[in-house]
Amino acid sequence: MNYWKKEPRKDLRGEGLPQGRKLHGTAFSWQDRRVKKLIRERYTGHALTTALAVYDTFTDIASLRGAQAQEETATFSAPRDEIAAWCGKSVSTIMRYARDFMRMNILYRQCRKRGKENSYNLWVLLPYPVQHLEHTPVHNSGSAQAVHNSERVKKEELRKRGEKKERSDYVRHTEGAESIGTLMKRYGKL
Repeated sequence: MNYWKKEPRKDLRGEGLPQGRKLHGTAFSWQDRRVKKLIRERYTGHALTTALAVYDTFTDIASLRGAQAQEETATFSAPRDEIAAWCGKSVSTIMRYARDFMRMNILYRQCRKRGKENSYNLWVLLPYPVQHLEHTPVHNSGSAQAVHNSERVKKEELRKRGEKKERSDYVRHTEGAESIGTLMKRYGKL
C-alpha cells in the first residue's frame, strides 16, 4: 500500500464515502463560546434549548451568507420566516428571543423600509459585550479589552457628548441667579 497516494474513503461495506469538504477559504460559523455561556446563564430548561437553537440558527445563516459572498461576515439580511424555518420555531418565538438577544447586546437588527415596500431585516451578530467582561486584577492597571462594534460605540459616545454640551450651554446662558424683584421688573407682574 502506498501511503503517499490518497485512497478513496470506504465504509465497512466497502462502498465509497463522500469526501469531506475543504474548510480553507470558507466562512466560519460566528459562534462565540462566551456568548453561549451568557445565554446559558440567562435561560433555563426548555427556554435554554430554544434560545441556543435560535442563536445557532442566526450563526448558521451568517455563515451561509458569508460563504455565498466568499468573505467572513457577521452581517446578513434574512426574512423572519426564513429564520423561523431554519430553526423549526414560529416567527413570534424567533422575534421574542431576538429581542432578548438585542437587550443582551449580542444581536442587532435594522429594519429597512422603503416607502410602502419593506426590505428584509439586516441582522448583525455582535461580539461578546464589553459590560460582561470580568474585572481586571488589581496588579494589572490596564483596562479589560474586547472586540466591539466600534461604529455603534462611536455613535453612542457622540450622542452622550452632545447631551453634555447642550447642558453646559444652558448653564452658561443662565449664569448667576437673579432676584425675584429683577425677574418681576423684566417680565411684569404675573
